[in-house]
Amino acid sequence: MTAAVTDDVIGIIIFSITVSSVRGETISIPEICLNAIFAILFVCGAIFLGNKALKKSIKKISKYLNDDELVLLFLGLGLIVAFIAASFFNLAAITGAFIVGAIIPRKEIGKDFGNRFNLMKDVFVTIFFTGIGVSLNPYHFGPVIPLAILVLGVAILSRLSGTLLGGYITKNKGKILWSAAFGLGIRGEMSLIIAQEGIAQNIVGEDFLILAFLVILGSIFISLPLFNRCIKSIEPRDIV
Repeated sequence: MTAAVTDDVIGIIIFSITVSSVRGETISIPEICLNAIFAILFVCGAIFLGNKALKKSIKKISKYLNDDELVLLFLGLGLIVAFIAASFFNLAAITGAFIVGAIIPRKEIGKDFGNRFNLMKDVFVTIFFTGIGVSLNPYHFGPVIPLAILVLGVAILSRLSGTLLGGYITKNKGKILWSAAFGLGIRGEMSLIIAQEGIAQNIVGEDFLILAFLVILGSIFISLPLFNRCIKSIEPRDIV
């Protein structure tokens, strides 16, 4: 789970660097490096400071607001931070929304509050994937398939080799390591969100969304069965 969250953070940082660089009048190596440093400090700093601040203040806030009002508060906070990231810091709006999602103190707000967010997540995910499906044209899939196969191979091999290398360094092995390797090989909605945002920012063309969709679909069909098989084969004695 830590590796999956870290991957999302790195993806958001790279995308924010790309957006802030492309929005400039000229793109140079020093400017890209400056944007990279700024994006990393902004994302990591906001997550660290926001997490500390919310953990201390959430108990006080929850005394005056019920669960429904807290949900609306965090939803509004996500929209505000997304607006600030896009308007004042030249970053992608998704960066601000991701930061708020990362700093919500789930342990402090309770299980019931978390279930409310899960319901909201399910609703938005349904709307999001429906919108993605409507925007995709099946007749445009053909020319993208060869590149999608290549990208899918690189994506799976990079995740697999990276996880196995990490397991070798940390002296982890066996079924648990292979489960993590196949599990991390599954691409999710974050890739589609970044692809869609890239199209909105005129960084990539519309075919890039089809490419991302095919890669995600391929990773699900290839990595998910292997992940499930490894998970089911794990026995209590394998867990240290």
